[in-house]
Amino acid sequence: ACLAVAQSSGADGRADWLIMERLPGTTLLHHIAADDLPLRQQLALADALGAALAAMARAGVHNRDGKPSNWIVTDPARAALAVIDTVGVG
Repeated sequence: ACLAVAQSSGADGRADWLIMERLPGTTLLHHIAADDLPLRQQLALADALGAALAAMARAGVHNRDGKPSNWIVTDPARAALAVIDTVGVG
């Protein structure tokens, strides 16, 4: 999956809230800052991000906040978008 799954949501009178699944891994921003990904892995990850964005677009899911800190690298060639607050469907 290219999106973290929402587990629960609601409002308590003061704020709306959303509980997302916990994804194993670290942010893409962390990997960029640490410069710890070999070129082959960077290319595989870029391909995976492109495929994830294309799948989201085909499903009618749009995100305006796909910055590196919102992508969780879950294994060497996969990443999931872990923020949903700016995602629109339609």
